[in-house]
Amino acid sequence: MASTLADLKSQLASAAKDVTYVGESPVVYQKNGLRLEGHQLLASYLHQGQRFRKWAVVLPRPSGTVAHVWSYTAPESRFERYRPIAESMLDSWTIQVAGR
Repeated sequence: MASTLADLKSQLASAAKDVTYVGESPVVYQKNGLRLEGHQLLASYLHQGQRFRKWAVVLPRPSGTVAHVWSYTAPESRFERYRPIAESMLDSWTIQVAGR
């Protein structure tokens, strides 16, 4: 998971300017008897002259070899207005593991 998170940050830094991380914290996915511990971050950055915000969630699969990544990006002026829709989408996310 750490390498996936580092890759996300690296990609953002190479594609955008003035990247700042507003918040980072652990996150837990728990549905249908599956519990995954991951990490989320909130970033602010400039891209093509416009300020954006990105919220990303990284959850490793139980084996640790694959990570699921979910993200929501919007212009900063509209980020909070549409965040409830993004939260609903994240809440609808269902991760399935074979044999469960």
